[in-house]
Amino acid sequence: MVSAPHLQHCVATLWSLVGACRAGEAEAAQAAARAAAAALDAAAGPLRALHLAESGGVLLANGAPLPLEVRVFAAAEGLATLLRELDLDYVCFDAGVEAGELVAWAERCAEARGSGRPAPGGEPAPPGAAVHVAIRRDAGDPVRGTNRRACSAAETDSRLRSVFLQFHLLQSLGRGGPVPPGLAKVIVQAIVDRLLQVPRGLEPLVLLQAEPARLRRGTEVAILTVLFARVAGWPDDRLADLGGAALLHDLGALLDPHAPGAAGFAWLLGQGTDEFWLRSALIARSWADDDAIGGDEGLAGAGGAALVRLASVAAACLDQGGGPEAARARLHAGAARPLAPQLLEVADAALQSLA
Repeated sequence: MVSAPHLQHCVATLWSLVGACRAGEAEAAQAAARAAAAALDAAAGPLRALHLAESGGVLLANGAPLPLEVRVFAAAEGLATLLRELDLDYVCFDAGVEAGELVAWAERCAEARGSGRPAPGGEPAPPGAAVHVAIRRDAGDPVRGTNRRACSAAETDSRLRSVFLQFHLLQSLGRGGPVPPGLAKVIVQAIVDRLLQVPRGLEPLVLLQAEPARLRRGTEVAILTVLFARVAGWPDDRLADLGGAALLHDLGALLDPHAPGAAGFAWLLGQGTDEFWLRSALIARSWADDDAIGGDEGLAGAGGAALVRLASVAAACLDQGGGPEAARARLHAGAARPLAPQLLEVADAALQSLA
């Protein structure tokens, strides 16, 4: 976890950069950008990013209010005001961001603020971009703030944490995720919102963040599992639970690589009595077990573990390139055995829709 002093230093240097760009001081802006880039790189944690958002005039850093001290108060207030004035839902800086990209971001913010227009942020970041912004979903709404019920502090905090987690799960996919970005976002949002409803629901994500490759694969498998379950006719009210369990399906490999199924089952079952944990534990124990999910159990095998297994195999097929059609060919060539025939039919239909 990034320490409070590191977060404060990042905020202070970013605010200095914005101030230099507003004043049109090119040399000072370059110096401030170099300092900000160094601060962001030094503060990189497992998520390798600094995520800033604003709620009720308070600056939130990585999903929580920035701890304030006298020396950083003006910078925190200034950035919170900037985000609010520009109708930005968040701005996120990746570790390794270069000074030039920070200057470009600060200059765009200064220009947009001066013109009264929102800062760019509705479009996807270009490949390799290390600064990401998003416009608030209700920006430009003529009734915003008049006809809407005011959100409570708890609701606001939940929304900001949801946006923060969605961002990082989608970022883990990069630009080559298994499904179109819009569909992936809808599925990830449902999974994140479910995790936020479960006591201790974020704890397994802390473990997964230690291995970015495993987090990426878990996110891919979760998205494909929900897609396959939807095609198979699973009710909508069960999809988020299944997707969340699929996200955590290989958690046991982090705990005990020699017995991942048993380790994942025990750890997840120990998190609480919510049905979500039970489903996740059963899937973690069964998804890789040929005896548990093979044969005639099909779509309901091991409480959804068969769909998770299918999604894992399909993700590996997609990794080999060629898109959904090539993945379908690999599945039909026998990559997914042993699995019930109806599972392959579901994958076939889903991948055809993606193609």
